[in-house]
Amino acid sequence: MTSLDQLLEFLKLIHRFQAIERKIAVPGQERNENDAEHSFALALCTWYLIDSRGLKLDSMKAVKYALVHDLLELYTGDVAYFESAEKVLQKKEKEREALTQITEVLPDWPALADLIKAYEDKTDPESRFVYVLDKLLPAANNYLDEGRTWKKYGLRFETMVANKTKFLDLSPELKADFKSLLGLIEKDQDRLFTTD
Repeated sequence: MTSLDQLLEFLKLIHRFQAIERKIAVPGQERNENDAEHSFALALCTWYLIDSRGLKLDSMKAVKYALVHDLLELYTGDVAYFESAEKVLQKKEKEREALTQITEVLPDWPALADLIKAYEDKTDPESRFVYVLDKLLPAANNYLDEGRTWKKYGLRFETMVANKTKFLDLSPELKADFKSLLGLIEKDQDRLFTTD
């Protein structure tokens, strides 16, 4: 396989990644975001927050984590926290297989699998920062989008809070932001969530 062939195969993988539709709507649009858009937004927000706040984190490492954090969904698809416990468990099992598949598809890039594994294991402050920001951004987007996704799936405020507060202590750099966002959402919960 020539180097151009390798690039073309890699582009096909990226196109597949772009085709993975997430459960969350794009604010102000009549469609859901895809994994590539989500990863790009997460990477830019990661870089912005680390640099603008002067955080003692390796921004390049964190941006790399953000770019690859959902690549396993090439083989598992997107499963949201509010789906059945069985689906969430199945996704975790499939992710182990997916890491092997990515290694087989990209044997000349072992650093990618290493980075994904480090992210999944939350081995350093950068991976934990990106992991927590990955939980914060969908809540922020839902807030900005008048709770459209939460309403669509009949989510209750309490369910969202129970899920999101599990992550508060993983990244001290984002704890205050997360608490502030949850406070804003709580004030507007009647407008943002279904009430029946």
